[in-house]
Amino acid sequence: MEAIYLKRLYFIRHGETEWNKKNIVQGIQDIDLNEIGIQQAKKIALRLKENKIDAIYTSDLKRAINTANEIVKYHQSSFFEINPLLREIQFGEWEGLSLEELNATYYEQYSKWRTNPIEATFPGEGNLHNVKKRVSKFLEVILESQYNNIVIVTHGGIIKMALIILLDLDLSFYKKCWFGNASLSIIDIKQDKALITCLNDMSHLSNNIIEPYF
Repeated sequence: MEAIYLKRLYFIRHGETEWNKKNIVQGIQDIDLNEIGIQQAKKIALRLKENKIDAIYTSDLKRAINTANEIVKYHQSSFFEINPLLREIQFGEWEGLSLEELNATYYEQYSKWRTNPIEATFPGEGNLHNVKKRVSKFLEVILESQYNNIVIVTHGGIIKMALIILLDLDLSFYKKCWFGNASLSIIDIKQDKALITCLNDMSHLSNNIIEPYF
């Protein structure tokens, strides 16, 4: 009998930080969870408490690690890895700026990022094509791994890119979706295709949802 799925990937965005709350560009700045973010991490951990989890991978930034740590409490026998390939997109000197500051200082470059991200360049990682190469390296590793039920705790930009790769979408999809703090998205890998089972689900969170801004 054919298996229902070969691999199930649980993508989780980290809980809220103060920079999320204040609409400040984070990138790879190592900002930790705020009190709301800690509670969000506990809630997503409870959401997954009864799920079979073989492996948990997390970005090496504190906001992701501390979200993942709550999940690990219920899955202590699962393989656990901190992986820098799951870091958020690096935005160089844009990081630490509010949207108002970013728009005032880097208006032309930032406007292109907002309207045409495929062609846009930005400080730090440079462009989305570079990000795609990085995320592809991570996905190749886990898809070839022995693990079937995999939790991936990372950042909004990286979840977007992972879905673009897995679902074979155009890079323009990057600006057509958004993932909330502590949201859950599930991708099932069946034979040679990926299927969306759950997308940006925040039903385990009662309120305090930060809207997209960047």
